[in-house]
Amino acid sequence: MPRRAPARIVSVMLLVGLALGASSHAAAQSLEWDQPRVTAVAQELKDATHQMRRALRRQPPPNMGSMQAHSWQRLADQLQLIERESRELVRRLEAGRGHDGTLRIYRRLRVSIRNAQENARRVFIPDAVGSRGQVALEVLSRLAPFYAPDPLDSAGDETAPEQG
Repeated sequence: MPRRAPARIVSVMLLVGLALGASSHAAAQSLEWDQPRVTAVAQELKDATHQMRRALRRQPPPNMGSMQAHSWQRLADQLQLIERESRELVRRLEAGRGHDGTLRIYRRLRVSIRNAQENARRVFIPDAVGSRGQVALEVLSRLAPFYAPDPLDSAGDETAPEQG
């Protein structure tokens, strides 16, 4: 049976690229802040990132000797960080923190997700993980208009995430 790993990686990365494009486009169209709606979408993001990380943990990691083992572990660590950040975003929103009180964590999430995408290019991503990653990106793109215009959209997110 021929190996299809490269085709799967390319298809997952194409979907990820499309979702990022949708996120950037959505960010250009600003929406008025709506605390209950933003909180609900953030909860969806928290659930999606949890499912994505859970799907990755269910997959057998590459052999320690393989070139993908380090990237796989790094991706697992990045997904743990993304899941933690999404939980923190929900916690702050539920505590009544608005746009200004959650903007930095939203930015950190975006940077963390882009870093994870870069790393995912080095690793074979099973369909179960890739499809859940696509859901998380779609939910993130629905948050973007509430944080628009974001200077990071024009700066390209290369800046280090703010602490705090």
